[in-house]
Amino acid sequence: MFLLVSNQAFCTTRFTSEQPHYGAYVLSSLDNLQVQCNDDEAMASFTMRTNHGTRKIFYEMKCCRTTWTSTAKQIENALTPSGTTRELTRQNVKCPNDAAINEFRLEDVAYGSDWRYVYRCIV
Repeated sequence: MFLLVSNQAFCTTRFTSEQPHYGAYVLSSLDNLQVQCNDDEAMASFTMRTNHGTRKIFYEMKCCRTTWTSTAKQIENALTPSGTTRELTRQNVKCPNDAAINEFRLEDVAYGSDWRYVYRCIV
C-alpha cells in the first residue's frame, strides 16, 4: 500500500516491536503486532521484516504527517480460513477514495482458524 506524499521531509520511518517467528506459525506472531502511525499521520508504506539473527519478525513503516485526521473509520475485513500467509492475500485492505491507512493489525478471531485485518482509515 502506498500513499503519494508531496513532501517526504514530513515522513518518519518507524518499527513495531519484534515477535518470535515460529516458521509455519507466522500468523500467530503477526497478530501480536500493531502497525500504527500517530493520529496526525498516514501510512505511506509498510514492509514485514525478519531479523534472521534472532528469528523474530516485525514491520517497518513510513508515516507521513497529514491534515486528514478529522474523521477516522475502523474497517474489519471478512474472515479468511487460516493456513499460511498465502491465505492473507485474499484480504483486501483498502481505504475508500480520498482516505489513507493510519493503522492495521491482523486479528485471530477463532483461535488460529479464522483471521482478518482490522484497520483504520483517516480522511
